[in-house]
This record gives sequence, C-alpha cells and structure tokens, in this order.
Amino acid sequence: MLLAALTPKTDRAGQIDIDSVLAGAVCIKMEDDAGQIVGAYVLHAEGSVLWVRAAAGRASLDLTKVMAALLDQQGREFDEIGFQTQRPGLIKKAQALGYRVTGENNGFTQMRKTL
Repeated sequence: MLLAALTPKTDRAGQIDIDSVLAGAVCIKMEDDAGQIVGAYVLHAEGSVLWVRAAAGRASLDLTKVMAALLDQQGREFDEIGFQTQRPGLIKKAQALGYRVTGENNGFTQMRKTL
C-alpha cells in the first residue's frame, strides 16, 4: 500500500526513499468493515510533533477525513501533527481539517495542526 506514495502524483521529483520513511517509525494499516486493507500511514515522533512520513490508500470513503480523526486520537500526547505534500488538493483538504501551511521544503508544502 505504501508503494503508492512513490508515484508521480505524490512524489513528483522522485525524492521519497521508502526505507528512510520507515526507519524508526510505526506503520499503521487501515481496514474497512470487511477487513480489507484500504490504506496505510507511517508515523514518526520528533519532539512534540507527530509526523506523518507517508500515507497511501484507496477506498470509497474519504480516507483523509478518516486518517485525520485517527491522528487526532493517536497524537493526543503531542502538541502538533505534521506532514508534507506536493498535492494541492490534499493541502486544501487538510486546511479544512484544521491544518495550516508552515513552510516549503524542496518543493513540498509542510502542514501542521495544533492539538
């Protein structure tokens, strides 16, 4: 599922190294009611921020909203949740869910949400 993060849509410059993404992180899978895996994401704690290093999935429901709700619960011991993306549509969705743009890094937009 995470290999979907290595497409031109999500990694335009081919900069993502999946082994680096997984190093020192926790991978979480999302399943539908039938037990089928519909998504996965990778979390890494850095100080007071819980970072989403990668996320991928495909389902009939909005996985962005589902994952945001899960992150709010999983990140309750942190001050913020953060991620970066090159996808303009994801930036808009995340802003609607309380995330804000905090910077740019090598063509990626950094997003954070205060908990």
